Amino acid sequence: MGGHSERWAYPKWVWSPAGGWWGRPKNWRTNFAIVATGSAVFIYSVFRFSAANEIRMTPPISSIPSQKWAAEFKNETYQEEVKRHYSDGIYTSNNYTFAKGHDDAHEGHGHH
Repeated sequence: MGGHSERWAYPKWVWSPAGGWWGRPKNWRTNFAIVATGSAVFIYSVFRFSAANEIRMTPPISSIPSQKWAAEFKNETYQEEVKRHYSDGIYTSNNYTFAKGHDDAHEGHGHH
């Protein structure tokens, strides 16, 4: 009864972008390689554009991943600005003012 691999009749006029009932084109590996390569090139291009043009209005309080690759963080003028910004012991973030040593993740939530 079950387990046989016969293909039953299906309406030939029905079209599916996914390949229909038994979609497995002979050149699927080539198609996949083309789409994967195109996607990787596009994603890499967007990543490079983002890394070259990232601008943060307020310097990050703690380390963030994009500091490893964003051009802004590699700029010596920016690094000096951050040092000067935090040197007085008071800094602002997200419209709050904190004294150095406070954790902004708990600010405004009643945890001190």
